[in-house]
Amino acid sequence: MESTTLKRKREDWDLTPEEVREDQTQEAPVPQLSLLCDDSAMESLDSSSVLTLPRGCGVDPEDRDEDLDHLASADVVPRSDADHLRQLDSLGISAAQDEPLNADEQTVDLTFKSDGRLPQGPYWFRKSLTNTGLQTLLRSERLTGAAFVHWMHSLIRACNCHVQVSQDLCVADVWATNFGVAANAERILDLPAPELEEAIRLDTWDAIPDGCEEDEDPHCIEVSWVSHPSHPSFSHHTVSPSFVNIPSAQSFSPSLEVWTFKHALDPVQSRGIACVERRESVLLSAPTSAGKTAVAVYAVAMALHEKKRAIYTTPIKALSNQKFLELGKLFGGQYVGIMTGDTVIASDAPIVVMTLEILHSMLYKQARDPNLMDDFAYVIIDEAHFLGNVERGYAWEEVLILLPLHVRLVLLSAVRQRAIILQSQPKWRCPYELLPRFIGRKGQNLKQLMAGLSASVRVADEGIIEVRALDCDVEREAKLRVTRWLTNQGALAKAPDSSSGPLSLQVEDLERLLSLLWYRKQLPTIGFCFDKRMCERIALLLAGGKRMDFSSNAAKSKIHARLQAGLAGLDERDKQLAQVKHCCDLLVRGIGVHHGGMSAAQLPLLREIVELLFADGLLPVIFATETFAIGLNMPAKSVIFTDVVKFDGRARRMLNVSEFRQMSGRAGRRGLDRAGYVYIMLHSDQILQQPATTVLTKLYTEEPSEVVNCYRMRWASLLHLISAGPAHVYAMLSRSLQRFTEPTVAMSRQQEARRMVKVLQELDFVDKSGVTLPKGLLACHLFLAEDALLVADILIALRGFENYSAAQSFAICAAFVAEGSYNDRLKISDSAVCEGLAICRKVAAKLAAKLHSHKLPCCTKCKLLNPISADVLGCDGTEMIKTRLNPKLCETALQWASGRDFTSAVLSSGVAVGGEGFVIRALRRLDELMREITFVLRHDLASPETARRIQQARLLVRRGVLAAPSAYLGEAEDRVAEEIEEEPPWPSQTWPPGYQGTVDAFDIGFSQASCSANFHQPPAPGGPNDILGLAKALIDGRVQPAQVNPIKIHWFRHRYYSLDNRRLAAFRLWRLLDKDAKVPVVVLSRNQALRERWLRKFTTGFTGGRKIRITQTDRFVGLTREQSTFGSSLWS
Repeated sequence: MESTTLKRKREDWDLTPEEVREDQTQEAPVPQLSLLCDDSAMESLDSSSVLTLPRGCGVDPEDRDEDLDHLASADVVPRSDADHLRQLDSLGISAAQDEPLNADEQTVDLTFKSDGRLPQGPYWFRKSLTNTGLQTLLRSERLTGAAFVHWMHSLIRACNCHVQVSQDLCVADVWATNFGVAANAERILDLPAPELEEAIRLDTWDAIPDGCEEDEDPHCIEVSWVSHPSHPSFSHHTVSPSFVNIPSAQSFSPSLEVWTFKHALDPVQSRGIACVERRESVLLSAPTSAGKTAVAVYAVAMALHEKKRAIYTTPIKALSNQKFLELGKLFGGQYVGIMTGDTVIASDAPIVVMTLEILHSMLYKQARDPNLMDDFAYVIIDEAHFLGNVERGYAWEEVLILLPLHVRLVLLSAVRQRAIILQSQPKWRCPYELLPRFIGRKGQNLKQLMAGLSASVRVADEGIIEVRALDCDVEREAKLRVTRWLTNQGALAKAPDSSSGPLSLQVEDLERLLSLLWYRKQLPTIGFCFDKRMCERIALLLAGGKRMDFSSNAAKSKIHARLQAGLAGLDERDKQLAQVKHCCDLLVRGIGVHHGGMSAAQLPLLREIVELLFADGLLPVIFATETFAIGLNMPAKSVIFTDVVKFDGRARRMLNVSEFRQMSGRAGRRGLDRAGYVYIMLHSDQILQQPATTVLTKLYTEEPSEVVNCYRMRWASLLHLISAGPAHVYAMLSRSLQRFTEPTVAMSRQQEARRMVKVLQELDFVDKSGVTLPKGLLACHLFLAEDALLVADILIALRGFENYSAAQSFAICAAFVAEGSYNDRLKISDSAVCEGLAICRKVAAKLAAKLHSHKLPCCTKCKLLNPISADVLGCDGTEMIKTRLNPKLCETALQWASGRDFTSAVLSSGVAVGGEGFVIRALRRLDELMREITFVLRHDLASPETARRIQQARLLVRRGVLAAPSAYLGEAEDRVAEEIEEEPPWPSQTWPPGYQGTVDAFDIGFSQASCSANFHQPPAPGGPNDILGLAKALIDGRVQPAQVNPIKIHWFRHRYYSLDNRRLAAFRLWRLLDKDAKVPVVVLSRNQALRERWLRKFTTGFTGGRKIRITQTDRFVGLTREQSTFGSSLWS
């Protein structure tokens, strides 16, 4: 995943000077949510549905995840902290230990007496523990089990670097990051047992004192649902917190002040745009090609009009590229940037298109830069129903939770369908002249043909052959026998059975159907095929053996010109790749192939050329997988389903209603066709042992299933949340949709998170108080890896690739990114790579055992996710190795990183001819991962020389077909080839612990996202008992600041945070009227803050605590009068 930080830039981004408005700092109130949805099937392409949503809906997405941290000094190790997290203990997090000794405050001998340096790492060393105080303490009887882990975490914090002790407690490996840290660790390891125990003191904390301010639960907020007057083609609902007053709308007619459309708007588009003008978030649920993008375009125009920025997210890179071009044509190329995994262009532009995972990782960086999203007014999320995706839905949900309240949302989802007419399809027939021989006298021939099979074969009217059996394998064998008999008799036909696999497809039937569509003028058409290899095979058979050609001479010349320009960046050898030659031959005949995925992925450049040619109307026929239907604005006049059965990675199953409608919705071009045509090729009267008529009726008439929340806490998310403060873990879980839709599942997810935290503690990623340890911070830098824990452990086990060349490092890491079926049969020519992979497998098996011991799945295929019986505890780690360490492309990566040509590298991969795109996809992901590993080696493991070698290899790897310019974007600056920029260190604390004085209230942040308006007891003797009353008393002079107990503040990372948020809110209101107003404070040390429930208070790690919401209201106290809607009566 691209980890380049999105730049912030403020310029005049407005469309015209007349449309520029004054930049306002007023914060949007807790938003409302408008929903517009179809009530019934629509009669034309212009009917749609919209759902408009106000932002917020009763939750405070002000808690954000942290991104990255450094280990250069003791101040860098982040402190875990939190809000009202009474459930903190349920997540396995308790009070922290005493502060580690600061190396800068000690007088140490900088001469090393270690037993040896670990190679490559300038400050790594190995220390013998024989007869040392450390060994004595570790072998003591009282340090067993959890106490031993607890003690080791204290040692790691004191050394301020990762320390790994051998199982026999005789050797310690120390991974210091600079000379001072190494010297301090050396000194600590040499201390006698009594002094060492004093240096690493384990403190116990007193009970939480009475009178500590506590927040009300901000998550238990009721919502109200308002249904607006119905419309013939759509319904409209608004959802908002119950305490928000929704003004009744007299009219939903948009003013269209900031953008004018060239075409007349549909009613659903007008309603959606009107809601955007009312500053509401909008969920628009409408059929494919129904014009949902118009609402998104207007939201972008609104952002520019307000001198703000907008983000447009998509689920796939191809759609991001397309939207980049579309928005560039609408608003001007200079105003649009793009960020995907392998492309970064103008990231500081006012409109930025990106894949949603990029936004997801960006939001985790708000803990370092809480102002990161201040410039943005709108975020458009295309294909919002991906929230229900089992593998990727977590990113959609976390984005909705982490986005600041001032950012309004436009969610686009195609889950509705148009009106349809269901017609019958052809059957499988036996030629009349063959019927007597096929049946035989009294059916003897038929009985002999089916001998040994429990299958029923009958010939119905007009020679229709019907084959039935209770077992699908028996039915498949019976149809195969019939097919062979017909073929031997000269009848070229195959059993058209969708359950027998894609090879059963009759190309002859498809040829006749395409000829019919050409005759009926129903081209262009999209043929959906759910097998990547079959997509290309079908097209080649049609253009080869059948010699079908749909392209005119004028179109051929344009296609030739486009191909010549698009392939100009490829080497001559790469142009000879089988997939390139096949694709070019097909395109000049007007036939395109578009697919992605794992088994035979298409070259990205070819896929882009196909998209552009089809969009320009130069390809009458295109065969594609379902990826083509995801958001890409590529409608056709007709759609063909070569099958309605797909393999979903686990089993063959029928298309669900949502999938079918999204693909069939491509039939019919808005503004061009009065109707779209959908053809389904049936190969028998049964589909997966169900009557075909029943299956088709369900696909056409049933309502799509609801988007089911499948949120599951991932290891990477958990690490980032804990690093920003452990209470953010509970805040994330409490805001998940599961809490409201499936409370039982939500409870189990919380219990699972508790076990995950326990694992992180035992593996030295975090300590018992929630402090992220050095190894945890290392894992936080690995965004791309699906399992950052495994990659972090392997990096340490392999000593940061100390004994490996850059090419060998690439080869080993290729196992982390290879997709598809597991294959360890390919020979790897380098013995060092084989040894490295063996170490990786041992680490994976050990990690899997640890996860199983806590009843956690080790991977997506672990038996714990689907146990055969209650007695099955888990797997033996084999599934984790197969899922996370697939060596099928290790030899390919080794050859490519060593400078071999692409063709030779592909031949060593063992992929089928035409599967070159699969290799390119893996190599590109590998390059992104190595970029992150380079950062880790340079900044987390203090191994700059190894980082330099790998970076040089990255520049070599980004060549040839991997570096071919995009057909959409052309030649662009290769920002991704550069190393990830180093993050600046956290600023130093201004006032030391124990300091008492007065400071500006604006210099202190709130530690919580919300607080109640009333105090538990008056903060000043005889004074008011509420925030507003105290603010008035301070303004009037009835209460002096000295009469109010000092506000307890604590330094965390980059600023001071208050532990007394109500009092700070009152002083903020006074400060908004009197710039000289000061607030009395006392600075707490870390230990004092922990005793004051700092762990249970801090949930503003992603917002900087700049404002706070008053619970059960939509009012805030912020840094400006415009932000402070609570207490506005003081100055109005």
